[in-house]
Amino acid sequence: EVKAKQFFHNAIDIDVNYEEAYLQLGLIYQKKKDSTAVMFYKNVLRITPNNKLALFNLAKFYQDTEQWNYAIEYYTTLLQYYPTYSDAYYNLGFVHIKLGLYDIASKDFSQAISFNSNFFQAFYSRGHCYETLGDIYHAELDYKKAISINPSYDAAQVSLENLYTKNKQIKK
Repeated sequence: EVKAKQFFHNAIDIDVNYEEAYLQLGLIYQKKKDSTAVMFYKNVLRITPNNKLALFNLAKFYQDTEQWNYAIEYYTTLLQYYPTYSDAYYNLGFVHIKLGLYDIASKDFSQAISFNSNFFQAFYSRGHCYETLGDIYHAELDYKKAISINPSYDAAQVSLENLYTKNKQIKK
């Protein structure tokens, strides 16, 4: 890691607009949840304001460090440039869950699904939102859809079984 950092710093010394070096340094620091990553990602955005990877990684850094407002800001900016980027909607949904905004989160997951109809994790997560909001019918449908896309997705299997256990009136 030390040699990698040195290599990328040398590359930036040679070319201050070398985006890939900034991205790699951002990733190195992001793995440690070190806020130095922010500086490197912002350097990329200084060069190319719509760099998809820099915007996503910056939003993810803020998400991982529980800086929710910044995470929302950068996911929103990312989606302005890339309005069909399902992973950004998915992660935005998780931020909204952390904030207790399950209705908004379910819409984020719906957006992710609209751009990736096989996004089984988004079906599962939307199902979780529906269940939390008391919409058992739609929760069941989403858990089943997640399982139909990926039959070995244990989280959906467990959640569906728990849903049945808690709500005996649901027909299997």
